[in-house]
Amino acid sequence: MNKLNVFSNKDGFGRLSKNIVYFFDNLKYAKQRIVRGFADCDIWDFSFYLKKLFSDGLDCFADDLHGYPESYGSVENWEKELRRIADLVRKLDVEEFERPDDYDEIKNEVLDWMRDNFDDLWD
Repeated sequence: MNKLNVFSNKDGFGRLSKNIVYFFDNLKYAKQRIVRGFADCDIWDFSFYLKKLFSDGLDCFADDLHGYPESYGSVENWEKELRRIADLVRKLDVEEFERPDDYDEIKNEVLDWMRDNFDDLWD
């Protein structure tokens, strides 16, 4: 039977009810993000959420720079550094590391950079 047949009983109601629940869950999560800045589903794997937020945020920040910290010398250098750190953060999420220490080294580099540049993340 054609899977697109609306009269089919096979998984028809089950799939529809799952989609309805999914829709309302997403509305709930959208409201939570508006009210408090994050949703229940975001804190399920909070490190994943923060890595995604930070890497995408740095890229967006780099796309629309209007200034730079004096220590970087130019807007171009600051942009390169922002993108480099964003890429390192993405690496933490998608790459498999040969040595467990590689993950820790990258994580520590990002956190050190964040500590050193936290007050420069303004536009």
